[in-house]
Amino acid sequence: MFITTKEGFKINYFMTRKKNKPFIIFLHGLAGDHSEFTHQINVLKNNYSILAFDMLGHGKSDKPLNKIYYKSDYGVKIIIDFLKKNKIINPIIVGFSMGGFLACKISEKIKIKKLILINPAFGIKSISLFFLIGEFFSRFMPKFFLKLLVKSYKIYEYNGLLDEYAKMLLQTPAHVHKAIIENARYEKIPKVKQKAYLIKSKNDEIVNNYLPLENYEKFTAKGFHLVHVQNHEEITKIIQRILNK
Repeated sequence: MFITTKEGFKINYFMTRKKNKPFIIFLHGLAGDHSEFTHQINVLKNNYSILAFDMLGHGKSDKPLNKIYYKSDYGVKIIIDFLKKNKIINPIIVGFSMGGFLACKISEKIKIKKLILINPAFGIKSISLFFLIGEFFSRFMPKFFLKLLVKSYKIYEYNGLLDEYAKMLLQTPAHVHKAIIENARYEKIPKVKQKAYLIKSKNDEIVNNYLPLENYEKFTAKGFHLVHVQNHEEITKIIQRILNK
């Protein structure tokens, strides 16, 4: 399904609405799309209403060239406008990496029931230098070479780090990567007042331990940055534990 912004951009989203069941909103990371939460959605969809977006520049959503449309405030506005239009109140938000940052910014503007952050990225300060260097050079990598590394084009099927990085680079244009990372240098870090539930992987190769959170409960899981794909069973169980609190 698609919504259209006032600027004319199409945003892809997935939604299942169950009567009297609270909404869980899933927000993906840089170069991902909503399908990276496939394992979690399949487990939780029977007991919750589900909403997940392909943010602008990702998945099946439009990919404009102007970098102003990749500022977090623009993405947050799209989500909040959708929630108001569809009368979705007090949702649970699960945000991964970039999506964790967006989730925190949304929590500044509307009331949410629970805030669940998986390896959240809080601006450029939280990103490893190794990743930033690698991302820069990846913009010039030939597509034929990336295709040699891909074993499955489905993001939720984990076949090692090289496979995941290659298919994400193929799916998301270089101008989108560049715009989001450049914008991240100037993004204002949100002030999160409510309690956050933080899920951190033990071997995150992208996000460091910079956490501008005052009140949070931490859970640790085995895996790299894309832990919700790589170790989806454990992450899903942790999310269920949090939801049952």
